[in-house]
Amino acid sequence: MKKVFIGIDFSKLKFDVAIYSVESKAIVSTDVFENEEVGFDLFLKWVKEKTSCNKSGILFCGEHTGCYSGKLSLIFEQNLS
Repeated sequence: MKKVFIGIDFSKLKFDVAIYSVESKAIVSTDVFENEEVGFDLFLKWVKEKTSCNKSGILFCGEHTGCYSGKLSLIFEQNLS
């Protein structure tokens, strides 16, 4: 069962994220990151800091925007599989 949902809104230069906790039924944290390598690294560190569950307890959700969302999708595949 997923414990945390992370919603991602992509744009060309940045992506906005929100963490929703199933336990508290609330958004527990939000942030904005650059849509490039540095931002991806900071995002993954932020997720680890803000969530206490393991990878299998997290569901990442975001719209497919082609080139704007594609790079982060590859990062997920490399780091979270």
